[in-house]
Amino acid sequence: VEPDVASAQESGDSEAPFSQGLVRKLQEHRQDEFQALIEGDRRAGSVTDVSPGGDCAAVPECATTCENSLVSCVPSIDAETIRGIIDGDPLLAIVNNAIDPDVAGMMVNNLLSAEWGSYSAETGAAHIGTLKDFNSLFECFEDTACTDYFDRAKRCMSALSGALFPYANPAEWVLQHLNRVWPWGAELLTVGGRACYVGLPRAFSKGGAAELHTDRADWDLPSIETSQIKAQLAFNFCLSQTSDPNSGALALWSGVPDKAEYKRHRRADVPYALDESFYGKPTVVHRPLPGQFYVFNASRPHAVRAASGTGTRVTISGFIDYYGEGLPLRLHS
Repeated sequence: VEPDVASAQESGDSEAPFSQGLVRKLQEHRQDEFQALIEGDRRAGSVTDVSPGGDCAAVPECATTCENSLVSCVPSIDAETIRGIIDGDPLLAIVNNAIDPDVAGMMVNNLLSAEWGSYSAETGAAHIGTLKDFNSLFECFEDTACTDYFDRAKRCMSALSGALFPYANPAEWVLQHLNRVWPWGAELLTVGGRACYVGLPRAFSKGGAAELHTDRADWDLPSIETSQIKAQLAFNFCLSQTSDPNSGALALWSGVPDKAEYKRHRRADVPYALDESFYGKPTVVHRPLPGQFYVFNASRPHAVRAASGTGTRVTISGFIDYYGEGLPLRLHS
């Protein structure tokens, strides 16, 4: 935890901007070096400029999204917002500039310098990049042991923090923040006494997309713990986008398909995906901007439209598992 975050915690200020604790300011980077790195990354096409400061409605592209009554542009994610997302109003909550966009660009530089892999071929999502040796509960395929995932969990959290250094791991900040704002706290999901990890970096370059799907830990890893999840929310930090403003959007649908419906509408060519022709047009479409933090109910159908143009759409994601009032939130990736 950076000093600014620690002081905010001690003072009880749960709304302190994440970027306050994220940057070691310019103590470790002279101003000219910092600017040269940022400008070089922009020329490479991995960072999209956005208007600095202000709330989400102040950014033209985000303001269009905010005109949708099922989108909430908020200064921070709190308990009320979480309950609303669970109930479907809003479908999407957005915090603009949760990370300063310039800092997000520096984080992307660090992440893209690390070694990358992808989802396993059998998932049908091998075109989506992940840091090497990172995997998710999605890849357990109903294997209740899922040894690879749990053996790597602690190493994944350490590896992400190491790759981001000297910047803090935003997924760990989410865990700390939710522990403050949710009345019963927040913790990592444990299954059979084995702790999950939270914080999966993903990269979408030209052609990369996530087809229509839902995320259900109770289907991916059946267990007593996952069977009690009442809603599985997804969070993402957008760190960079590709140069094409018409690509890389998040699309959301309403409704929560059960397992029988999912099997009926599953695509034969992409094992994890639903056939979009059964679901019509999405209810909400939002192209995230660098620095934005956004949350939605992953139990509802959603997709990421194909990336195009130069650069890479990089995010850090995780899931927030809701077990009901009176119980802590649990997080995993």
